[in-house]
Amino acid sequence: MARVPQRPRGANLPSVPAAPERRTFIRLDDPADLKRWLETLRSVVADVVAAGEDATRRASERVLSRVEARRKIVAADERIASILGLAERGVERAP
Repeated sequence: MARVPQRPRGANLPSVPAAPERRTFIRLDDPADLKRWLETLRSVVADVVAAGEDATRRASERVLSRVEARRKIVAADERIASILGLAERGVERAP
């Protein structure tokens, strides 16, 4: 039977708390909710920065194809807009 090699370190998705974008708003008065929101935002921003840095390297030094880098950047842009929308709706609900 063939053995499947172990995935490289970092290939598995990190354990991220429940994604706040599944909710309709962020409770800005709840520190735990706000912390999860910030962790999610930080993760998405790190992804888009990494894709952008990769895309601006010399072609011989790139890890991602230009198409894959663009796909990651566009997906992160949409996710950031969604995450910020949650905070905006949270502000609108605040007393």
